[in-house]
Amino acid sequence: MDIELKNESLNYKSWVLNERQICDLEMILNGGFSPLNCFLNRDDYESVLSSMRLKNGSLWPIPINLDVNEEFSRKINPGDKLTLKDREGFSIAIIDIEDIWNPDLKKECMSIYGTTDNTHPGVDYLLNQSNPIYVGGKIRAISKPNHYDYREIRHDPKSLKKKFKELGWSNIVAFQTRNPLHKAHVEMTLRATDELDAKLLIHPVVGMTKPGDVDHYTRVRCYKHVLSKYPDDKAILSLIPLAMRMAGPREALWHAIIRKNYGCSHFIVGRDHAGPGLDSNGKPFYGPYAAQEILNRFSPLIEDEYERSRLGSWGALILISAMKMDEAGTLLDKENQDIIDWLLTHSRINADQLEVFKSSDSGSETIRFLDENNQKLRALLTKEVEFLESGDKKNEVLSAYGLLRSMHHRRKVSDLVGLLQQSLD
Repeated sequence: MDIELKNESLNYKSWVLNERQICDLEMILNGGFSPLNCFLNRDDYESVLSSMRLKNGSLWPIPINLDVNEEFSRKINPGDKLTLKDREGFSIAIIDIEDIWNPDLKKECMSIYGTTDNTHPGVDYLLNQSNPIYVGGKIRAISKPNHYDYREIRHDPKSLKKKFKELGWSNIVAFQTRNPLHKAHVEMTLRATDELDAKLLIHPVVGMTKPGDVDHYTRVRCYKHVLSKYPDDKAILSLIPLAMRMAGPREALWHAIIRKNYGCSHFIVGRDHAGPGLDSNGKPFYGPYAAQEILNRFSPLIEDEYERSRLGSWGALILISAMKMDEAGTLLDKENQDIIDWLLTHSRINADQLEVFKSSDSGSETIRFLDENNQKLRALLTKEVEFLESGDKKNEVLSAYGLLRSMHHRRKVSDLVGLLQQSLD
């Protein structure tokens, strides 16, 4: 604690932070939000909305703002200093106010979330729960926010990098989750570490997540249990006090930058990463591969801007995703053809019924087409296996199971991430 700064803070007006604000402030103070050292001023805010960059050109896709109510905003002015307190009244930081403004929140919704649909939790928070006035300025830390639970596994970037160094780890795969882990998650992350000769950081969010999510106390107990399923010296658990926005593609890019700041060399990006589900018309807010597309576009910049200039010798960020289009497309096409061949040989389905599943095109739209067909063909295969089992056709059933096993084992983890994530979320 900075006693001198704490004493100084007694001279200023104070603002009690809400849950999201205190998560954001902690991530600014601990370096998780590097290069940010502030709540955004107006110029940076407008730049992030329009270009996903700060005014100085640094890549940053999500606006981090201190919102206050109108009554309080009339009591402060640019040039003032404001003490930021937690809900227990402890002083956490002082903000040197640069800007106070009334933002266009609907514009922010469209820029960050791509919608103003209130069924989106990020939009609902912004339009119906947040305060209407933004305050921007640099922050000076008084003390870290207090946590009374799981202190031994709450690491800031500096302490986590130190732990990696002590363990002798250099290649580290980060796996973010806001849900309990299941067998498929364990299998996927094990394959990731094996393929990349890396270690695993299970990095669950224990700040704000999606409304209705399992509480973090229950989830942490699950994570600790699942950790025993990994080989010794293969995985560690660390909690991150992040307030998610459920902003889909922009948030995936944000998560990658944050994990880079925490010292990770790899980051698993899943299907519809940080997506909030369906809109008011029953359609997904974001495409299943939108997160991979934006990361495929920006990953060289993350490596350049966040490794070389800020993290020195840490390894380049490699994004494990379904965006290896050629590999994923070839793999899916082969799997689909193998299922079609099996169905033609062993099932009641004729060739004309299967013609709709064939494709010879290429490109991202074809990946989606092949993926959808893969799910449909697997469903047909499962249905035929059930029929054959009822007729005691053991040899045919065994051959179907062999086909499914071979498809599972030959998939690289880069493809598994995208193709399995639908069943994981």
